[in-house]
Amino acid sequence: LSARDVSGRNALSWACEVGCLAAVKLMDLAPDECVNKGDHHTRRTPLMFAARYGHAGVCRLLLAELSAEPERKDKHGWTALMYAARWGHAAVIRALILATQNDIPMPNLDTNREVRRWINMRDRWEGRSALLFACSLGPVAEDAQVPEPDAARLDVVKALLEFGAERAVRD
Repeated sequence: LSARDVSGRNALSWACEVGCLAAVKLMDLAPDECVNKGDHHTRRTPLMFAARYGHAGVCRLLLAELSAEPERKDKHGWTALMYAARWGHAAVIRALILATQNDIPMPNLDTNREVRRWINMRDRWEGRSALLFACSLGPVAEDAQVPEPDAARLDVVKALLEFGAERAVRD
């Protein structure tokens, strides 16, 4: 399970990108380095790939069974929450945030204050939070299951605000 390709991605990372829940379930004994260590180039973790491509079920499994750490950042300072916000995946945002409020042990996100800090984290390049990504960037992912892209974007904004995203944040 620890084998990586030339870009530093492992099998778990690829299964998360394509949303293969069955394959992810088979890897439930994956060592932490497979789950929480990113690839060589971007430092994206399997959770970030699942969030980016809108696989809420895979995100829930990674958090509940494989101890994925949602507060991890890639080389640009993006978290899984930011990827979900940028690409219009409200179901992923809800899965990520609700996981912090359930009985899933998350040592770095075990208080409401830490969860709010995580929701409002900013990237390294432009200082954007998940809410700013949701409001300011282009179209949602083509695979977003909504009739209108604006509806997907609005659903993401509503989800972030519902869970404590700061409204007055600026980049």
